[in-house]
Amino acid sequence: MAIKFTAISDKGKVRKTNEDSWGAFPEASLFMVADGMGGHKAGDVASRLAVDTIYELLSKRPAPGDFQFEQTSHYLNDSIQKANQKIFERGKRIPEESGMGTTVVVIWLGQSTAFIAHVGDSRAYLLRKQNLRLITSDHTLVHDYLTKGLLQPHEAEHHPLRHVLSRAVGPQEQVEADIVNLPIQSGDLLLLCTDGLSNMVSKDKIEEILNGPDDLEAKNRHLVDLANDSGGSDNVTAMLIQFN
Repeated sequence: MAIKFTAISDKGKVRKTNEDSWGAFPEASLFMVADGMGGHKAGDVASRLAVDTIYELLSKRPAPGDFQFEQTSHYLNDSIQKANQKIFERGKRIPEESGMGTTVVVIWLGQSTAFIAHVGDSRAYLLRKQNLRLITSDHTLVHDYLTKGLLQPHEAEHHPLRHVLSRAVGPQEQVEADIVNLPIQSGDLLLLCTDGLSNMVSKDKIEEILNGPDDLEAKNRHLVDLANDSGGSDNVTAMLIQFN
């Protein structure tokens, strides 16, 4: 299938710097978004290290086969763990970058399958036949409380710990990604984004914009502008990948 993509990263209305990073490497069938944490110097370092390291490793691998889930999962997990190691070791070596980390969501495309790996609360959504579906599950303390029945959805929405990650790339010596394989159909649209979008714009509104008449770049610009118009309290990065 032919693909088109577009990506935008914006520092938002409140933050002084942009700690998000993204990478689109169609020659390697690889797309990713990362949201750094750990301060204005360290966050952008962590997110960029993650993107660069994952690309460096996976670009040397053959494109995944549609039915090679175990092997592909191993390669994805290995690349994320190597990125984790680089960030962790740099944080130990440079005091002002100690404890830095990043989220990451990665799409590695086979012929008709998207393999999606993620750590943290950056997200992947699928728009198929006008219906938007969240593919990833946030690695946050509040989401963990929800899955264990310790919180109700209405309590989670404004919980003071809702932004606290339970898993990230870099702060700890080891990390493990969640990985899913998603069969792709012609007409599908994938959205990768940081929480600067998903926390500011509702799923229903994202679905409405993606189903609108605008071209791909205009839809993405609309999403980012709406996140900023809604407060822009965080960096916001959004990437759209269209399959035809």
